[in-house]
Amino acid sequence: MLVSSIAALLLVPAYAQQGKPDVEAHSVAPVDSLSADLDSAINTYFSGELERARDRLRELGQDPAFQDHPKRLEAMVYLAEVEYYLGERDSSWASCVAVLAVDPTYRIDPFVHPPELVAFFDSVRAATVQPTNPKSNPRKDVPPWTILVPGAPQLYSEQERFGYLVIGSISALTATSMGLYVSLRRYDLDLNRPGIQVSGPNEQAQADRLLLWTNTTRWLALGVWGASIAEALFVDNRSMRPRPVSLHPTGIRMHWEWP
Repeated sequence: MLVSSIAALLLVPAYAQQGKPDVEAHSVAPVDSLSADLDSAINTYFSGELERARDRLRELGQDPAFQDHPKRLEAMVYLAEVEYYLGERDSSWASCVAVLAVDPTYRIDPFVHPPELVAFFDSVRAATVQPTNPKSNPRKDVPPWTILVPGAPQLYSEQERFGYLVIGSISALTATSMGLYVSLRRYDLDLNRPGIQVSGPNEQAQADRLLLWTNTTRWLALGVWGASIAEALFVDNRSMRPRPVSLHPTGIRMHWEWP
């Protein structure tokens, strides 16, 4: 009798635990009302009620709680699309500009939105967003001593390819000129006299050709060196400046900066 009572007391907590409702299992996940409003506005647009969808999307975009929502850009793109098909091109342009102001790298998915809107959005990007180019960054100031070493100004200003090209060109031209000069001196019968002393007209013709190429390669080497110095001292990034005039459907935009 005592043993059966103890067994009954041990089984009571187990049955009580089995009968306890699982509160967490039946808890309802919170509903994102803003996403529901966006889906409703998009469905309104798909049903053909463009003006009503435009008004709902504008109200949603002006909601302060929607400013940090992950679907904010999606709503702005759909607003631009609805305005585009309503013929409100200026409003659609402004909506696209607002999208690019939030994310200049934003791309419209061509599998979700029509090609007309994708092309329109790309035209807005071309007219309002200036492309970033790493080459447009200002170069380092070149120290004066670098002009004494061929290719040093370019290497110092992080133009490695150009610098190595200058070094290789000048080295090859200098070596060629020296080799031609050594060959030219072999025709000289009297090294103590100025000029090249040759024995006959054939040797004279050979010596003249060698002299021509010796001087040509020498001056080419000096020319490459001088051009590299001029590039390092005088060439700036003016070619990377924004376009002075850009054309878009709402007018002509002009950009001017004094040098």
